[in-house]
Amino acid sequence: MQRTLFTPEKRHMAAKDAVTLASVLGERLLLVPDYQRPYAWQQRQLEELWQDLDLMGDQTRHYAGTLVLRDRDRQHMTTSGATLLESEVVDGQQRLTTCLLLLDRIRRAFAELESDKNPAARETVAHITSTYGMVTIGGVRQPRLHLGDMLHDFWTQTVLGDQPHHQGRLTDTQQRLQDAARYFDAQIQQLVSGLNSDESLVQLRRLLSRVTNGLRFLVYDVDSSSDAGVIFETLNGRGRDLTELDKIKNYLLFLANTLPSAMAEHLSQRVNVAWSDIYGHLAGTPANEDLLLRAHWLTTVSPDVRTWKGATSLKQHFAREKYVPDASRLVTVSTAPSDADDRHQTLMECVESYVDTLRLCAMFTREMAEPSTAFKSFGSYAPRVQSRTAALLRSGVVANFRPLLFAARLSHPDDGDLYLRLTDMCERYSARVFTISRYRTNAGQARLFRRAHDLIAGVPGDDVLARLEAMIWEYADDDRVRRNLDASENWYGRDGHKYFLYEYELSKARREDDVAAFEKFTGSNTGRTTEHIAPQNPDWESDDWSVLSKEDHAKLKHSIGNLVLTYDNSSYSNKSFAAKKGTRGQGAPPCYADSTLAQESELVKYDNWTAESILDRGQHLTEWALTRWAITPPSSPTDVDDDDLVLDDGRAEPTEDLALVPDDAEQPTAATAQES
Repeated sequence: MQRTLFTPEKRHMAAKDAVTLASVLGERLLLVPDYQRPYAWQQRQLEELWQDLDLMGDQTRHYAGTLVLRDRDRQHMTTSGATLLESEVVDGQQRLTTCLLLLDRIRRAFAELESDKNPAARETVAHITSTYGMVTIGGVRQPRLHLGDMLHDFWTQTVLGDQPHHQGRLTDTQQRLQDAARYFDAQIQQLVSGLNSDESLVQLRRLLSRVTNGLRFLVYDVDSSSDAGVIFETLNGRGRDLTELDKIKNYLLFLANTLPSAMAEHLSQRVNVAWSDIYGHLAGTPANEDLLLRAHWLTTVSPDVRTWKGATSLKQHFAREKYVPDASRLVTVSTAPSDADDRHQTLMECVESYVDTLRLCAMFTREMAEPSTAFKSFGSYAPRVQSRTAALLRSGVVANFRPLLFAARLSHPDDGDLYLRLTDMCERYSARVFTISRYRTNAGQARLFRRAHDLIAGVPGDDVLARLEAMIWEYADDDRVRRNLDASENWYGRDGHKYFLYEYELSKARREDDVAAFEKFTGSNTGRTTEHIAPQNPDWESDDWSVLSKEDHAKLKHSIGNLVLTYDNSSYSNKSFAAKKGTRGQGAPPCYADSTLAQESELVKYDNWTAESILDRGQHLTEWALTRWAITPPSSPTDVDDDDLVLDDGRAEPTEDLALVPDDAEQPTAATAQES
C-alpha cells in the first residue's frame, strides 16, 4: 500500500528532525524485503519529484516523505573499514529507490565532465558512489540499497552498473526502473544543454545539493516486525482521509512557507484564522464543505463546472511555478532584480483574496442554512431576505443558486434590495422550473453559473435579474405552468407538493409566524400531513362518495386540487366529505371547519366534493401559483443573450437538492404510504 508522499498536503509539515539522504543511509546497508511491493513509480510521480527539485530553491529544505526502517542483527564491514548495520525498509522504498536512482544518473553526468579532465567532477563522482551508490564488502561490490531478489541483479548490474540486459524481455517493474533512468537522463541533459564544462558543473552541483541537502525525510526506527506492521498500518491505513477543504488549506500553507519569513508568517496566520472561521461557520449546519468550495470556485474563478476538480483545480490555479522566481529554479531565466519581490507579493495577494472570499462564502452558507436570525447587514431588508431565503430552502433546490447569491454578496455586500430581488427570483425559478415543470435539477445550471460570474465581473444587477427572469420564462412560461397543474397530473407523487401547499398556506396567513414551521409537515411527519380530500381508497359500497365516479376518482385523486396540508390525516381516514368537513366548534373529532390551517377551513365553502369541486379548486390553485411566482415575459428575444441560448451539457452534478419524482409516477412514495 505504498503511497507517493511528494504531495503539497505534506510538504509544509517538514519537521525539525527531518534528515537528509546521507543521514538516512549513514552507517546502514538498506534492504527492501521481497514481500514489499516492487518498484511502481511512473511518469506522473517522476514529474512531480522533478518539479519539486526545480521549484524548491537553493539552500532550502523540502519535506519528501516518511521512511520506516527496522535494524537487523547483522553488520557488514567495508574494505574501507566502515561498519554498516543491515536495515530493512518497511515503508518508503518507492521514494528511496527513486532518489538513489536519480543520484546515480547525476553521478553519470558528473562522470562525463570528468572525462573532460575536470578534477572537481572526479571528486564528486567518488563521493556520490561511496555515499549513495556502491560499497565493497568482502571483496564484492554491493549497492547501498538492495532491492528484492527478483530485482537485485537488474538494479545492481543494469541500472546502477553499465551492463546491458541480456535476459529477454523486461518485466513491468524492470521497465519502470529503466524508464525512470531515461526520464532523469533527459531532464539532466536539458538542464546542461548549451553550457560549457564549468557552467555544467555549477548546474549539476545545484541539482545535487537539492537532492542530498534539500530533500528531508522523517525516519521511524522500529525494533520488531510487529512494531513495523503497526506503524505501516498506521501510516497507510488508519485515520480520517483528508477532505478537499483540508487539502486546500495544507496547500495554501505550503505556498505560504515558500515566501520570505515575515510574509510567510503573516500569510500562514491568515490561512489558519480563516479556516478556523470556516469550520466554525459550517459546524452544526447541513452545509457541505465540497459544495461550498465548488460554489466559491464557480463564483470567483470560473463559471465552467468542468474546471472544478477539487483541490487539484486549486493547485493548478495557484501553480507553484507561477510564483517561484526564475533565479531560484534549476533552469534559470534572466529576470529583473525585482522579479522575486513581485512574485512573492502577487502570491500573497492572490492567496489572501481566495482565503478571504472563501471565509465570507462560508458565512453566507451558514446564513442561508439558518436564515431566521441572519442577514443583519441588510438592515431594514433583513426580515424580507430571511423570508425569501426560507422559501428558497423549502423549494428543495439550493445548490444551483448558491454561486449567484455568493456573487451578489461579494460584489454588492450592502445592497439588501438587490439580494432580496435575486433571492426572490431564484425561488421563482425553483418553483416554476423544478417543482411545477419538473425539470431535472441541473436545468439551466451552466447559465446560472455564468450569471454569477457576470455579477462578479461588474454586470449590473438589474441586467442579471432580467436575464434570469428570461431564463425562467424560457423553461416554464405560463402555459407550461398551467399544463403541469392540470388535473391529470399526479402531484401526490411529487416531493414538491408539500412546498407548493405550504406556500399557499402562508399566502392565506396574516403573518408567517401564524403558520407552523415547514418541518411540521415533512421529515418523520411526511406520511400523515398530506390529506386526500377524496380518499385514495373510498368505500364504494357506501353512499359516502356516490357523487364521484370511479373513473373521475382514478383520474383526479392525486391532482393538486384534491390535496391539502393537514396536521394528522389519520382522523379523516375514508370518511365522507360531510364528516371530514364537520361544523365549526364541534371539537372532536377534528374537521376541516375547525382547522387552524386556512386551506382546510376554506373547504367548508363546498357543499359536496365532486369532480367539479376538484377541478374548481385546482384552477384556483393554478391562478394563485401564477400570481405567487409571477414572471414577466421577455419583451423581445434579445432579453436572452446569445450565450444563454447555448444548450447546457445536462450532466448531473452533486447537490443537496431533493430528487424529482419521474413524470410517470402514479403511486405514492414509501414515505407517504400511510397517508389517507
